[in-house]
Amino acid sequence: AWSLPLLLRGLSSTVFRNAAMIGLFWAAFEASAPLRSRLPPLAASFVGGGGCSVLAWAAAFPLDTAKSCIQAGGGSTSVVAQLGRIYSERGIAGWYAGLGAGLTRAFLANGGGMAFYSLIQAALTESARPACDASDR
Repeated sequence: AWSLPLLLRGLSSTVFRNAAMIGLFWAAFEASAPLRSRLPPLAASFVGGGGCSVLAWAAAFPLDTAKSCIQAGGGSTSVVAQLGRIYSERGIAGWYAGLGAGLTRAFLANGGGMAFYSLIQAALTESARPACDASDR
């Protein structure tokens, strides 16, 4: 049987993980803008979204591992306690179990998402231009 507390188990650890990853992603995305400016726009969006998400996920992956354990009902709901338990059982490698698959998914999903976003943004920008402006006369 389910209950509201069971449904919400791990919510705070999810918020913590997401805040860390989103902050890291956008900091890296902005910092990498000069490097990405050398690429064609669509490639720059794909590489930027993919690469920066890989960086963010790699840095925050232990938080995701702890969150998953919390949501699975594995003892404490404290991220720090879960990280300590995982470390004592499997070492640092336990924090990064599944990292390869996670980073592959992050690169493809976020690279694709940012590329699609740039296509939509370009289309909307183009459609917002007036049909004729003063330079056409």
